Amino acid sequence: MIIRFGFQVQLERLTITNGAGGFGGGILNQGGTVTLTRSPVRNNRPDNCAGTPVPGCS
Repeated sequence: MIIRFGFQVQLERLTITNGAGGFGGGILNQGGTVTLTRSPVRNNRPDNCAGTPVPGCS
């Protein structure tokens, strides 16, 4: 899922899982606003972790 600059996205009770790809595994936020409510993001495999503070990103 890509969230572009200026967009606002609200997800409720949606699991984002097993995503993989360049520039993001589950959610790629390119300057938008993302609100997750009871929406786990897990087991995704991004390939752009270098220099990010995202927990579990390696």
